[in-house]
Amino acid sequence: MTDAPCRVWWFEGFWEEDRYRAPIVPYVASEPELKEVFQFVINAVPNRDARFTATHQPSCLFIKDSEWGDRRDFDDLGPMHSAGIFISGAMIDLLSNFDLGDTQILELPLYEGIADPRNKLLGNREPDLSRPVPGRWGLLHVLAKKAALYDEGCEGIDFRVRKHWLEHPPLMASVPYRSKKTVLALNAEAACTGPDLWFDERIDDVPFISDRLRLAIEEAGLRVPTMKWLKEAKLV
Repeated sequence: MTDAPCRVWWFEGFWEEDRYRAPIVPYVASEPELKEVFQFVINAVPNRDARFTATHQPSCLFIKDSEWGDRRDFDDLGPMHSAGIFISGAMIDLLSNFDLGDTQILELPLYEGIADPRNKLLGNREPDLSRPVPGRWGLLHVLAKKAALYDEGCEGIDFRVRKHWLEHPPLMASVPYRSKKTVLALNAEAACTGPDLWFDERIDDVPFISDRLRLAIEEAGLRVPTMKWLKEAKLV
């Protein structure tokens, strides 16, 4: 039996769909002695280079949106507030069977939130530790990266120099939101080896996923609504 041809997919508009963004945020107590940890966590969640440690990580997750009501039927993987990725216990178990490289999975308790009495429009400000949300939950912190983008094969992509503070700033790619003309081309050797879920070093906001992980999620019946907009990458 020969191996199936490599296929790689990318999430188009993963962070753009408000209706699929879980109203959940990571929490660190704001006591003065934890100020450094609090600031680190807030900055680290959307940062693809910052690694959590035993002393510098969220203590839990809580439901930020006080208008969310009684709905607790969360997706198995999807965007959450603060540009993080929220996952269920079932997804944690499934991902444990795949190569994630440097990516971190933080399994954390999830709590209802306590609203700010001064202004409820601001939403919940902290977890209510007396009201845990049943189930297993976690934060998926994707740190795995590949240098796979093949510029000459891409279409509809805007390339521009960013990170000017570097001696040799990279030519970063900006991917438009839901354009039929967009084609992401990848070096096949780089894209088809290593982690099954990753970011490219020159695209900040597009997660890539291997075909074997995509199929495993579908076969397990896990709910990942953003997968409906997966687009297949062009391998060269």
